[in-house]
Amino acid sequence: MIGLSFAVASFPHLAKSHAENAHDNFYHTAHTVTEKIFFWSLPASVVFFIFRTQIIYILLGSYKFTYAHAKVTGAALGIFVLSLATQGILYVLVRMYYAVGNTKQPLIVNGTSSLILIALVYLGYAATTQAPGVVLALTNLFGISGLPHAGLIVLPLAYTIAGYINVALMYSSIKKHFPRYSARSIVSHGVDVIGAGILLAVVLYGGLQLSYVYLPSVISAKTELARVLTVGLVGGVLWAIVLIFSKNKHIMPIMKKIRLVK
Repeated sequence: MIGLSFAVASFPHLAKSHAENAHDNFYHTAHTVTEKIFFWSLPASVVFFIFRTQIIYILLGSYKFTYAHAKVTGAALGIFVLSLATQGILYVLVRMYYAVGNTKQPLIVNGTSSLILIALVYLGYAATTQAPGVVLALTNLFGISGLPHAGLIVLPLAYTIAGYINVALMYSSIKKHFPRYSARSIVSHGVDVIGAGILLAVVLYGGLQLSYVYLPSVISAKTELARVLTVGLVGGVLWAIVLIFSKNKHIMPIMKKIRLVK
């Protein structure tokens, strides 16, 4: 959702820059949009990953959909969101090709990635019976070992791995046709974003564990919502403070608009 919105909004600017042979504007737009996708996708991934079980239980929890079901479904959600940023960046890379009228190359890359995804899904499904040790280690990692249908998380894992491969293949192709587009420059401008994301993950995880000590231990949609809002608010404020002190170029305009900084 985040990546697609930014990518669609950037497409007219990319197409116009190409038509006017404004190469500097073309690359500037591509880099800026990629940075914004990374800026918003990283904290979103952290939030959804840490609160994966709580979010599922709040939305779907009932007398039939138990907390155990929420843990398994939440594990799948957590694996899916690990590819949130890469999938968003993929949308931008594809729009760069579309902006110059090249629709063939994205089709080839995405087609190849789809075949890889099918193969990974098959391998993942086979692992549930042929390699139970691998599946057990994976379910233990997410704390869902022994729960019904826990082994099915190999399927979202296959999707996530295929997503990373897709972005890697697309980026390799992009470098041949758009040599000035560089992930290195994007990462160098996103050090503070990564640092704030790590802090957010630590605060949310620690706060969530403490909430089960100090907040009501009764599992219900209301208590889980209270945990998410309380811990999420603290983590979100600290995340914003770190980025404000580092004068992050993406958050400062927002803070100025709501008059939190000058």
